[in-house]
Amino acid sequence: MSLIRYNCRGLGNDPTVVRVRGLLRRERPEVVILMETKLSAGEMRSVISRLDGYDASCADSVGRYAGVAVLWRDGIDVEVVSSTAHHIDVKIKGPFGIDVWRLTGFYGWSKHEDKWRSWQLLRELKPLSNLPWVVIGEFNEILYEHEKSGGVPREQSVIDAFREAMDECGLIDIGFCGSPYTWWNKRGEPNAVFEWPPRSIKARRFKFEDIWAKNESCEGVVREAWGDEGGGFGQPVTSKLTNCSDKLLVWSRAEFGDLRKKVEVKRKRLMFLDSCVPSEEVVRERRETCTQLDELMMAEETYWRQRSRIEYLGEGDQNTQFFHVRALNRRRRNRINRLKDADGNWVTTDEELERLAVSYFEELFTSSNSTRMEDALQCVIPTVSTDMNDVLTRPFTREEVY
Repeated sequence: MSLIRYNCRGLGNDPTVVRVRGLLRRERPEVVILMETKLSAGEMRSVISRLDGYDASCADSVGRYAGVAVLWRDGIDVEVVSSTAHHIDVKIKGPFGIDVWRLTGFYGWSKHEDKWRSWQLLRELKPLSNLPWVVIGEFNEILYEHEKSGGVPREQSVIDAFREAMDECGLIDIGFCGSPYTWWNKRGEPNAVFEWPPRSIKARRFKFEDIWAKNESCEGVVREAWGDEGGGFGQPVTSKLTNCSDKLLVWSRAEFGDLRKKVEVKRKRLMFLDSCVPSEEVVRERRETCTQLDELMMAEETYWRQRSRIEYLGEGDQNTQFFHVRALNRRRRNRINRLKDADGNWVTTDEELERLAVSYFEELFTSSNSTRMEDALQCVIPTVSTDMNDVLTRPFTREEVY
């Protein structure tokens, strides 16, 4: 199945409609996301009628700003969940080897003072479904400095806000192939500015956070989730695990929230208390604030250490920025963009990469019909004694299950 995201920058003229129609006829994608349509839903329906073989959901633009549309070929089962001028959220049954999955077409606010609205919208969309989630669109923001060339450098706080929103929503960038820049201000050097604002991101797998285990209320959340109606006794283990992970994520957002912002709030409060007359009440609050700040900083450090896989730094090395950078670098380094097959050809698509990897390991671990295996096994020194084997194979008891 193929999916295309296209920024129209306005669909109110015939040449743009002709370009879109030519793109769809040439590529024949099953699903299309049109960004920045700058048209009302009624006006978009008129455009869709000129695109043969597609059904669609269209969100009204704000005047001649924003606007999103999701198109799909006839025969694909799509359910529209929600929409605004900046997003359309749908459930799609089949393809990609998944029974039901979630797709969100997203167009972020472009003005600097409104960008927080984009990240707030992502946070609001996250808890609405537990389905596999892909967000594709124009976020009007970059994740790394190298995604922009020319012009005024982007403020680090603005980039961090996008990163934090993605991390809170459990989203990761799935990368791309091709030109590193997709936007240009149409000016020549030295005034040219290039950026890479669009991207595709997906929800990552559930991960148990180390900081949860250090919180006294975590065990209660697990016990309650494991025994309630959604995952109670008699329910399949998979249902219990799903229910437990959902409850832990909800609890984590309420208990920890944005650690970086909480640390900053406590620091500012501590600075204020240091400027006050040291009365008995001020001294007591300052002591409590210091304790809370230490706990938050340790939690933030643990959070980023888990993602960076750095084990050689001891507890107390409160260098969260270092862990943050290492985690982001590891995420990029772990992605495989291309592989060379047996004929020396490079493969780049997800389907080809998957097929090549499966083929390689199947060949690596497939038996070559070796004989005399008994002779080879006689050379292997057993490490599990008979008594140990009896303990391992005996039926487990209820007391052993925690």
